Amino acid sequence: DQLAISRRQYYREHAAAIEAVADILWERCNPSATDEQSLVNHQTEAMQQEVARLSQSDAYADLGEVIEGVLAVLERVFQENDISITVSLPAEPLIISIGHNLLRQTLLGVIGVIATGPTTIRLSTRLENSIVHLLITSHPPTFLDINDLKTRLATFQDMLRLGHARISLIYNQDYQPEGFDLELLLEDVRTVLVVDDNEDTLAFYKRCLTPNRYRVITTSNAHAVLKLACEAQPDIIILDLMMPEQDGWDLLQLLSNRPDTAHIPIMICTVLKQKQLALSLGASAFLEKPFTEQTLLAVLEELRTG
Repeated sequence: DQLAISRRQYYREHAAAIEAVADILWERCNPSATDEQSLVNHQTEAMQQEVARLSQSDAYADLGEVIEGVLAVLERVFQENDISITVSLPAEPLIISIGHNLLRQTLLGVIGVIATGPTTIRLSTRLENSIVHLLITSHPPTFLDINDLKTRLATFQDMLRLGHARISLIYNQDYQPEGFDLELLLEDVRTVLVVDDNEDTLAFYKRCLTPNRYRVITTSNAHAVLKLACEAQPDIIILDLMMPEQDGWDLLQLLSNRPDTAHIPIMICTVLKQKQLALSLGASAFLEKPFTEQTLLAVLEELRTG
């Protein structure tokens, strides 16, 4: 709505922007000798425009998910260059204040700088108040000459600055560069567990909630709900009543009566006109289907502030 374009048009523009950012990053990290400074200036301006187009809706990311996806893309590169990977991240999700796609393209570029020969690449985190330091190092280092490295570093700095993040070099005891330190802001997002047997409905919830700073976990398997709720400890559970095998009424009572899930607000979303019964059995809110995105967000906001 803020962009004044349709959802379908937005997703077309979104995909085009991702491709443009990826092309710019690749070209900036592999410049030709001809007119290099002019090329850099032009690409920096274009990159800023493309990232700005993503910033209104692609505003945060799950760091673990982004890293997992990046390592999957680069798996063949690691095999061909005899590179081993070690990853040390906290067990709980780290939701950070930078777009998923912007961070993904940056990490592909950063790790690509390191992944040029036999080495071990280590990814770890260090928490400092509201900042997450993502440390990416290679042992032994496999960097190019320092001038080329600084040119590439400037590219990543330009990209991350637009996402309110920073990147710097990590030096070893001999003052030789051995990696990168990405400073990422932690994002205040709320986790929602959505339970519905309709896959289209689950996709609708994700489309509505993800751009509005909700981390959405979905399942159509009623038997998996209790395990997911206990492990993820979501801020809110959205529950459909008409479920196969085990209906929503059973799940509502089960979740409301267990000590490890009883504190989690449950919103019932159903076509059934059973608001009073749902509230009397422990639901915190009731929303009758069909409903709009605006109505859904309003009810969730009431639960958050209430």
